[in-house]
Amino acid sequence: MGYDLSLCIVSDEQLDYLRKNTIYTRDYINGRCPKVTTTEKVGSWLSKREVTREVDVEVGCVWPNTEVACTTLYSRGCLYFVLNGTTANVDGVVTNFPNVGGRYRGEMLGLAIELGEVQLGHAHAFRAAQVLKLRAALLDLDVATVEQRSRTYAAETGDDEQELVKYALADVKALHEFLDHACGAGLGMIWFWG
Repeated sequence: MGYDLSLCIVSDEQLDYLRKNTIYTRDYINGRCPKVTTTEKVGSWLSKREVTREVDVEVGCVWPNTEVACTTLYSRGCLYFVLNGTTANVDGVVTNFPNVGGRYRGEMLGLAIELGEVQLGHAHAFRAAQVLKLRAALLDLDVATVEQRSRTYAAETGDDEQELVKYALADVKALHEFLDHACGAGLGMIWFWG
């Protein structure tokens, strides 16, 4: 059984902020302005008391005020193999997507940016320039290649071949649509397993 892979768009400006402040990744995805707890002393010099309150963090970029829209793929662990034709590490390219977290953490980061923890591990991201490269790599995949690689992966893992082919074709189609939208808007992407 695979995990769902969620994809959402992000501007390079937002990504720069999240890269420096990874603890706010979940807040970004959930559309909540990050908050910090402050304590201050109020009152006269004779009777001071501490007051604790939450204040919004100054993020310095546009921040979503509702949960970000995500595209969900049901990868069954096959998407990396479909993109690359191997389960081995592929260095220096964007097709290390989506295998940069979990058991691959630190091994296959490549051009991806590691963000904070969301659901089943760390979220990762590509800037707009890497999204363009991922889209170009995906455009090289035709239906016959996706089907052939899915069958090969199913034979290696013992998964149901017809089901895996169906999911792989649907995932590649959804990924194409997501990347077309992101590239058309000049945006990057965040992905996380859930």
